[in-house]
Parts: sequence; C-alpha cells; structure tokens
Amino acid sequence: MLIEIARRLYESMRGSDLVCHTPTPSRLGGDEFIVLLENLAEPRAAARVAPRLLDLLSAPYDVG
Repeated sequence: MLIEIARRLYESMRGSDLVCHTPTPSRLGGDEFIVLLENLAEPRAAARVAPRLLDLLSAPYDVG
C-alpha cells in the first residue's frame, strides 16, 4: 500500500518539487509522507495542490 501511495505522489509531482534533494516523496515515518512544493508563484498555490493530492490518494487501490 505504501509503495502505491509513493508511486501516486511521485507521478503527480512537478520536477521542481523536491524532498531530501531528490524528486521523490519521502516517508516521515510509519504511514506519513512529506511533499515539499518549491518555487510556487504564491502561497495559495499550495492550497490548490492539497485537494488534488487528497483526490489522488482517495482513489480506489487494487491491492490484490
């Protein structure tokens, strides 16, 4: 499940969104991830990303 979440986050990120100096989402611990949005035109841009990420992560998962 965590691998699928990481894949979805990775595929949704822009090239300028960096975490730990790599263009991938990072796990903080357990089931927590960090997505760092850099070079945003305005602070409200992050507020527009959050609902998109929630929609992305709430889509059904096929865990076999």
